[in-house]
Amino acid sequence: MRIIGGTDRGKHLVGPSDQSIRPTPGLVREALFNILQDVIEGAHFLDLYAGTGAVGLEALSRGAASVTFVESSQAAVRLIRANLAKFSRQGDAYIRTTSAPGQCRVFQRDQREFDLIFLDPPYNLPGMPINLLEPILAPNGLVIHQRPFKKGVGDPFKGTTLERLDLRKYGKTELSFWGFPDRSGDFAGDDDD
Repeated sequence: MRIIGGTDRGKHLVGPSDQSIRPTPGLVREALFNILQDVIEGAHFLDLYAGTGAVGLEALSRGAASVTFVESSQAAVRLIRANLAKFSRQGDAYIRTTSAPGQCRVFQRDQREFDLIFLDPPYNLPGMPINLLEPILAPNGLVIHQRPFKKGVGDPFKGTTLERLDLRKYGKTELSFWGFPDRSGDFAGDDDD
């Protein structure tokens, strides 16, 4: 595993020693950041269910103003810390060792907003309460949801005011992009692939 682009391109990341942590594949990360290339610079990025931290570290390397990692697994947090130690912009990264829903409630209470929220919950975990994301998403922000591609799987954002802006499939992985209906900005969901 390595960083694909930006100031820390080529840096190798420490990976998990077992199958309990499932890093986002390099191909999916590369496609994701090709799509986000016009909105990542200066963004406040939230990496929920951060695992190894590879997605958030890629965001940091590509110019995000800050990255907040939320992960409940102590083993995964150790990986994030080990990987973050290789980066020059460690002061722009924050690690919260807690559950994603619980931390989202704290962000809501503290009136924190993020420009980009990436969530990749464990595939066997019941759904993240998606309604917790709306109050912490900046008006022109995006939620990116990674999950396994399965035909007939319901809309996880049903009952929220967010609308799907784009959907991409990469092998067995699906990335969906969500934002507020009146969202302005230059995200068009285009990548170079």
